[in-house]
Amino acid sequence: MSAEFVKLTSLEKTYTEKSLLEIQAQFISILQHLSSYHSARDEELKLKLALRNKIEESKESLEVLDKSFPKSQFKDAQSPPIKVPQVTQIKTLSSAPIYEPTLPSRITQEETKEQKLQRELAEIKRKLSRL
Repeated sequence: MSAEFVKLTSLEKTYTEKSLLEIQAQFISILQHLSSYHSARDEELKLKLALRNKIEESKESLEVLDKSFPKSQFKDAQSPPIKVPQVTQIKTLSSAPIYEPTLPSRITQEETKEQKLQRELAEIKRKLSRL
């Protein structure tokens, strides 16, 4: 297979280079948004785990508090008995496996990636300004 050469005008060449650089800049921007999305998801997971732990602690504290209250021996004949709905057994949070995100290593990797993306984006903008 032989190579074919096509003559391009300087306007076509400039337009193509500018278009290519703009696409590269958009791609880097997408990568930056994706990186920020991942860090936000990691933060969300960290907050969910903290909330889950607080709920478990509160539940245990309420159980201890409930055990410390004295039990009444008297039955009130005037008030009707209170119907308590039957609670089915719910799978507790402590029985589920806990996922611990690897935030420190991922954050350091993202910082270096972020710096690299910023540098590449600045270089592309510089090339675009020259055109």
